[in-house]
Amino acid sequence: MVYRIHFTVEDLARTRVAPTPPPLMELGSSVRTLQTGAHPVRLGAWRSRARARLRPEARMVVDLTPPRGWSPTFLAPAGIGGARELLERVRATPRSLIRRDLAHVAECHPLPPWARDLADDPDLLRRLCDSLDHVFDVLVAPFWERITSATAADRAVRMRQVVDGGIEGLLAGLLPSRIRWNPPVLEFAMLSGFEARARGTAGSGPSTWTPRACPAPAARAASAASARSPRCWTSTATDTPT
Repeated sequence: MVYRIHFTVEDLARTRVAPTPPPLMELGSSVRTLQTGAHPVRLGAWRSRARARLRPEARMVVDLTPPRGWSPTFLAPAGIGGARELLERVRATPRSLIRRDLAHVAECHPLPPWARDLADDPDLLRRLCDSLDHVFDVLVAPFWERITSATAADRAVRMRQVVDGGIEGLLAGLLPSRIRWNPPVLEFAMLSGFEARARGTAGSGPSTWTPRACPAPAARAASAASARSPRCWTSTATDTPT
């Protein structure tokens, strides 16, 4: 299947290479990686330590972030900011957006039973956000310096691509084996297909959690796709924490 993002001339003009890693998107990638058995030599010790440190309330985040499939976009709000700032945005998510995101995810795979009340139960949303905070502290925060270093190194590579070939060179060089720039559409080989239109500012940046040399899609950055568009989780890993 193919995930396609359609760009206009204005979208391309606003495309940027992300200066910093998006904390809550890194969190989502780490939660997915935690649930798989892939690369046991490289990631086995990290998984064992993480599982030993996670408290039972972490299950809420895990339930909404399956190893394969969509997760609600409101869990990883677009825009630049620190982890705590973005978590506050999650806490302030409008109920209408929560309903819309959950309805879309439910079209792809079943939601946990408790999630049906999430939009109308402030205490339940508070508990989910507390769970996000806890899981971030266990899975991502201890490695944040290494994650930001990997992002800076990848950004230098992407900036050279822009200098040498412009935005077209950047998009065409992301990962030819899995990502194709077919102007004006960026196509990703994925388990599920989806059509979206880039809106606002698109960006590109790495994630350190999936041990594949695959740049994070432009749709991950601020306002890169339509509000209903789910986020991609295919990502790079230059130095996965172990």
